[in-house]
Amino acid sequence: MLGISDVSKIEKNAARERVLDVAEALFSEHGYTTVTLRDIAARLDMKAASLYYHAPHGKEELFVAVIERMMRRHQEALHRLIAEQGDDWQAQLVAITHWLLSQPPLDAARMMRTDLHALGKANADQITMSMYWVMQPIEAVFSAAQDQVGRSVVHPGVLAGTLLAIINGMNLSPLGSDPARKTAAADGVLSLLIKGLLAG
Repeated sequence: MLGISDVSKIEKNAARERVLDVAEALFSEHGYTTVTLRDIAARLDMKAASLYYHAPHGKEELFVAVIERMMRRHQEALHRLIAEQGDDWQAQLVAITHWLLSQPPLDAARMMRTDLHALGKANADQITMSMYWVMQPIEAVFSAAQDQVGRSVVHPGVLAGTLLAIINGMNLSPLGSDPARKTAAADGVLSLLIKGLLAG
């Protein structure tokens, strides 16, 4: 049986998740520098001052929490998808690509170009590290692929970054509104990457 404090914790966690969901949607669409706490509060139908309950240090703290939660969610999904494909690195890359295409755009270029420069150094470093949580599982797949084909032409981290940039570009392009065309285009690019790995 839940006590009053248990119910209070559940309600607090649900309220925080709602704040993070709304903040993530706004930050993803408009970027850190454009979105204000008032924008987030208005979407939540609350006063901006109420957001300090969830992020006492303000917008920057909220942004870090949003990005870390998003990167952790991506990392967990990628590890699960990779494990489901066994040792088949080509199937792993297809699963990774299709899943990333199904997610809201992860505009890492904008984050690196503008958002991180608006943050304090410690928070910028923290977000940069969290971005690697998404890169690492993809890099591991490319590393395993190169081990299996017996050659290493390009660093696996470069390949992982390239794949993420291509997918992000497709999510942000006019193709983004047409899932079938977007997937077909991504599969074509992925096929070229796979052929390149196999050919060495």
